[in-house]
Amino acid sequence: MIRGIAGLVSTNGTPVDADHVERMLTAMGKRTDKIHGLYQSRLAAFGLGGPVSDTWPIKCSGANLVSIADLRLDNRNELAEILGCNASDDAVLSNAYQTWGADCVTHIHGDFSFAFWDEDKSELFLARDRFGVRPLVYTIGDGWFAFASEVKALLALPEVARESPELRIAEFLSGRMPQVSETMFTTIHRLPGGHQMVVRAGSNEATPAPYWTWQLPPQTISTTPHTTLAELFTDAVNRRAPKDSPTAVTLSGGLDSSAVAATMAKYRGHGDPPVSTFSLVFDKYPDLSERSYIQSLLDLGSYDPHFLDLETEDPFENFSELLSRQDGLFQTGGLGMGRSLLEGLPPGTVVLDGHGGDEVISHGYERLDELAEQGRWRQFWTEVKGASLMAGANPIRALVDFYALYGRGGWLVKKLLKRFARRSDLASAAPSILSDRLATKLAGSAADSVDGGPRPSARAKHMAVLGWPGQQHVLEVLDRDAAGRGHEARSPFWDERLIEFMLSVPASEKLKGGHTRRIMRDAMADRLPDLIRWRQDKHDFNHHFARGLKSSPAASAQRFQDEADRLSRYMNLPVIASARERIIQSGANADGNDVNILWRATAVAEWLSYADQNGIRVVE
Repeated sequence: MIRGIAGLVSTNGTPVDADHVERMLTAMGKRTDKIHGLYQSRLAAFGLGGPVSDTWPIKCSGANLVSIADLRLDNRNELAEILGCNASDDAVLSNAYQTWGADCVTHIHGDFSFAFWDEDKSELFLARDRFGVRPLVYTIGDGWFAFASEVKALLALPEVARESPELRIAEFLSGRMPQVSETMFTTIHRLPGGHQMVVRAGSNEATPAPYWTWQLPPQTISTTPHTTLAELFTDAVNRRAPKDSPTAVTLSGGLDSSAVAATMAKYRGHGDPPVSTFSLVFDKYPDLSERSYIQSLLDLGSYDPHFLDLETEDPFENFSELLSRQDGLFQTGGLGMGRSLLEGLPPGTVVLDGHGGDEVISHGYERLDELAEQGRWRQFWTEVKGASLMAGANPIRALVDFYALYGRGGWLVKKLLKRFARRSDLASAAPSILSDRLATKLAGSAADSVDGGPRPSARAKHMAVLGWPGQQHVLEVLDRDAAGRGHEARSPFWDERLIEFMLSVPASEKLKGGHTRRIMRDAMADRLPDLIRWRQDKHDFNHHFARGLKSSPAASAQRFQDEADRLSRYMNLPVIASARERIIQSGANADGNDVNILWRATAVAEWLSYADQNGIRVVE
């Protein structure tokens, strides 16, 4: 269940104080409401908050080792049999480390962040799961090293500088993700997913090292890949739905969250309670609400539905609370909507969601590249018409663009497009939201690497999407949001076996017959209503979000005028003012780019105020 871990290790021989670790645990709020215990030796102190099935701290028999972990093992039974240890996840982990040492990470599968302290060697070993589902951050001081589940725990240490580089603001405003190892604070770093690290006494250096990297599996050749997907997905959901804790599902009416809820309902045991679902609806705007899709699923199974009906909600109401929970700026704008949706859930509830469905299953747009490259334009047209419905694109324009890239005489099409395209379609960049000063700084920072090699395959493109650093960012945002409410977020789509299988599936199974994610639609034939299974659109929250922005005092023109001297250091205020004006004039059809500009600018303004109020210095 939900846990928080924290630790402090001396690297220069000076004894540590366990009071510091207790302060770190307390700072993590509801994640560590119940501090299970503290461990202290002369050079190390650890603390654990949350439920533990064994007596803690867990010490390995025959070795002077102490472990602390936030984990959920997928292969516990397999490991228990190999290790001869039929006990809890924590005990199995300890035995795995004692047996294999640092190499234990190659044997463990699931979601985890953990640390082992070797008293004899005065050595600390840390590791994090492959995808970065469970969080782990650290900081290095003069003669000491500290780690925790959340940044706020490390900020509770008086020795940690409360400094945030303005480069994080530049990256946020531009939509660029920071390096995967960085946080909002200069001296606090993230241990990336798939990495491990060793900290030794007498050394102030600690360098993360990868124990796992993304690899493309062999392609699957099967006439019924959807059957395999159904089995793997069912297993992924069931392993994340505990029998001994309250469980809920956030249900939107889309394919992914509906598949999670339907799978739980289909495989619930005899006598188990109905599946609790929580949904956000907008009944005043039925054409922009998911109510009908949600109800079509509820009519088929045993559910206990809960709805939050919103008309308009200010996305910046109590935004400082979100900034505190997230330890800084975050890229998921919709987090501020429906804040009260999960109110009333018992503490420790496991909340399953459909996050990752788009990325893990894949819409299969790469199939269009394959068909165009092969010159199969008739088939291309069939697929692009359906794909365009989901992407909100013009299929004719897509056909022309792909032909310009792949077709015979494509060079001439490119030339004609450049000559006759309307100004709005040209590739000239829109005015930057950044101030000139900050734009220059961002341009001088490390940019994303560009691979000039051969064009990647469709499956390689799919893998690149999953390996994008933003995936870890979103997983951590969901984790912190749930933990801040006293719950635990679990995303069944982020399952190792499920991901490995989907990377092996050719794009022709993902975009097929004009339907994106066709393999998932076929896999869910026994549990989803056709209204959901075959829908080819997605209601976004842009219209609702825009209404909230229009009425939000935080995003008002007056606010930006009052704070112009400070805000102009970071952002291009005329660009933001123009975006706001277009939103106001557009009614219910606000442009998504304008909404994004105003939301990001307002979020930065809120962050600067929050930093001032909490003793955080934004530094160049």
